[in-house]
Amino acid sequence: MEDKLSTYQNLCTRAKELLELYNPCRITDNKCMRGKFCCGGCTYLIGRKCAVDCLVCLLWLCPSAMKEVNEEFKDKARDIFIEGSKQELLVIRGSTMDTVFKANPSYRFSQIQMPWEDVYTLPIPLMNSKAGYCR
Repeated sequence: MEDKLSTYQNLCTRAKELLELYNPCRITDNKCMRGKFCCGGCTYLIGRKCAVDCLVCLLWLCPSAMKEVNEEFKDKARDIFIEGSKQELLVIRGSTMDTVFKANPSYRFSQIQMPWEDVYTLPIPLMNSKAGYCR
């Protein structure tokens, strides 16, 4: 389990670095290009900060941001996503505990579109099921 945790933390770090490097959401003065963040309603959102690392949330972009990213960003994000998928580390709005240790056995499934335009069906912990989009 430690290897899986280490892999998850590494993938989240890579995703955060990718977002910081490319800034696809065009975040300035604590606002994104749309004027509001996509994670409203998530149980892990405290103020304007996420209380957990969620790999899917870090890789997902709203349609406005998707239009702004180049192929290099998409390729790097896809590589992270594929590695996470192989390790079964993809849970929409899932905490590290939910994702790595499967601490929340109650999931529903939803489809999510990623920046490279493929649509995936992934689990969402029921405690976060009323939340909308992820960022």
